[in-house]
Amino acid sequence: YPYDHITKKLLEETLKNFHGEITQFPPMYSAKLVNGKRAYLFAHKGKQVQMNPHVVNIKELEILSFELPQLTLRIKCSKGTYIRSLANDIGKALASGAYLKSLRRTTSGNYSINNAKSIEQFIEDLLTLQPKNLAWFLLENTQYQLIFFLILAFYIIVILNCIKIIFKKIIESVKEKDGIRHEK
Repeated sequence: YPYDHITKKLLEETLKNFHGEITQFPPMYSAKLVNGKRAYLFAHKGKQVQMNPHVVNIKELEILSFELPQLTLRIKCSKGTYIRSLANDIGKALASGAYLKSLRRTTSGNYSINNAKSIEQFIEDLLTLQPKNLAWFLLENTQYQLIFFLILAFYIIVILNCIKIIFKKIIESVKEKDGIRHEK
């Protein structure tokens, strides 16, 4: 893409057009439903489908670095915003092109990267808990609730499968003692 004509001032002026409510077309490689199917399924097959525009809100748009041909933006936006589409639209508005080299989501709803813990920290926190404190811990640390319940569900599935195997062995043993043999 040509970028020699792009100055920081031109970028700043262009970005003003992307503040507030804007209409955006989702990318073809998105999970948006089109005729009851995900758009990316059509895209993977090379089929073009009509993507309907929707309104999103760009609350903040800040230039963090401007070193052409790359730049870094901090964007605070509404749910449903496609950042790849936003980059594409900004590139077009600059009479050039643009795509994402990387994307880092720093907040989602009530969750923030500032409050996040590493997997190692999470495991350490769980291992140091006394069982009587587990309920309190989960109430106070909502970011762990989903992970905890996924781990719990995994263990329940493993235990149920073990019980199933044990009962199967018991039934086989009883059948053998009674002289009942069942051929597979």
